[in-house]
Amino acid sequence: MSAKSRRKKSRLFSRKHSKKKRGAPKQGTLINSAIAVLSIFLIAFIFSFSQRTAQKGIPIEVTFPALPDPGTAEEIYIPPVLDIEVEVLNGCGESGLAGTLSNHLRINDIDVVRSENADHFEYTETMVILRNEHLPHLLQVTKALGMEESDLRVKKQPDESSDVSITLIIGKDFSSIEPFRNAADISF
Repeated sequence: MSAKSRRKKSRLFSRKHSKKKRGAPKQGTLINSAIAVLSIFLIAFIFSFSQRTAQKGIPIEVTFPALPDPGTAEEIYIPPVLDIEVEVLNGCGESGLAGTLSNHLRINDIDVVRSENADHFEYTETMVILRNEHLPHLLQVTKALGMEESDLRVKKQPDESSDVSITLIIGKDFSSIEPFRNAADISF
């Protein structure tokens, strides 16, 4: 290749290269102008939308339902289950007695922790045995059973190893205690 042809090639390349530089700023300016115009339209749209929403808004009506009269504290107070732990043992062999008596005691707010069969079914009389020193617990249970504290079936035998306050053993005379007095009404 001669030096002349090299110059022509270099001029050609340099001229073409310089033309691209001249055209590129025109394209960039055109794109930048279009972006600016679209940005102005977007800002105007957001401003218009916010003005319509913020000034007028959507009306919301809130209505609350009528509440019932709360009543007095005495009317809504539910007494807690008493801190009397009782075990009910069936000592006569009639099925369902321990469950029935347990339900009766629970209605009277006495906590029945166990309801099961006794060690044998030969108990002739029902016994209420106090296992700790809390005499008011005994009075509450005997009252629920329709018995007196002076009844011979009520015994005080403290037992430190027992996990209950009172042991109640249902004997063959179960019809003499409160929930079974009308035994004809109860089906076992």
